[in-house]
Amino acid sequence: MATGESSVWRQFECDGRVLEYAVLQAAQVERVPGPRPRKRSVPIVMVTVRKPGTDVGPAIIYPAGTQATAVHAMEVARMFWAQLG
Repeated sequence: MATGESSVWRQFECDGRVLEYAVLQAAQVERVPGPRPRKRSVPIVMVTVRKPGTDVGPAIIYPAGTQATAVHAMEVARMFWAQLG
């Protein structure tokens, strides 16, 4: 699903906790309604957050062109605080 760009984990602090985030350029497949339904690929930006040392964490999808920063990562972290334990 990713476009081949490798993810680079960046460290940030959110509410006193040290976490890491990565920004991935990807494509999401969506259905186009109509008399002849079809699928199309839509570019997106995905921001994912994890605890240091873990493999994966929750993510939020943003529209293509979003210049994701640590502010976006904080948004993800706060929305999924329980999953980040």
